[in-house]
Parts: sequence; C-alpha cells; structure tokens
Amino acid sequence: MPRTSILVENGWRRLEGWDRNAPHVTRLPNRQWLIEGNHGWVDHIFRLRKEKKTIYVSEPYQLDETGLESLFLLTTQGWHVHISGDSEHYPGWTLQIEVSRERE
Repeated sequence: MPRTSILVENGWRRLEGWDRNAPHVTRLPNRQWLIEGNHGWVDHIFRLRKEKKTIYVSEPYQLDETGLESLFLLTTQGWHVHISGDSEHYPGWTLQIEVSRERE
C-alpha cells in the first residue's frame, strides 16, 4: 500500500494539484499557478494536507539524472524528499516522490 494511502487513513486530506508553496511554482496573472521548467520528476501530482502541514506528491514513470539533480537541489534548500516504488497512479509502473518542508 502506498505511504500516501496510509497517511490519508490517518487524517491527511488528499487535494488535487499543487499550490503556491510547492517547489518550482510561480503565480500567473490570472491567479493560477504554474510549475516552471522540466525538472525530470514532476508528473501526476497531488498534495496531502493536515493542519498546517503539506506534502507535495509526484508519481512519474521514471526518474533520470535531471530529476535526481533537481531533487538533490531541493534538499539543499531545506526540503525533505522521500522516494518509493509504491504509487497510486499505475502501481508498478510509476514511482512516488514526496516533497515536504517537515519530515512526516
């Protein structure tokens, strides 16, 4: 069972997409958010929320050098990264990458 499913069972809410506080996100004039650039790991995204904590989740089909470098850079900026082979989107074919400001 994916870790995110366990978190939802323990009171975390699943919300579609990311918000303005997610990594690599900028605000557009029409009050929408855009994930800038090709970071090699952002695909099939959602977020989990509990109280004031948020976990940003991506479930890409692959993780290449670009993605690993991007995730490493996030860790140097204070983000925590968790990578798992258990995913909700197309299990067995996608990875699950969680990014948060605090460890859960």
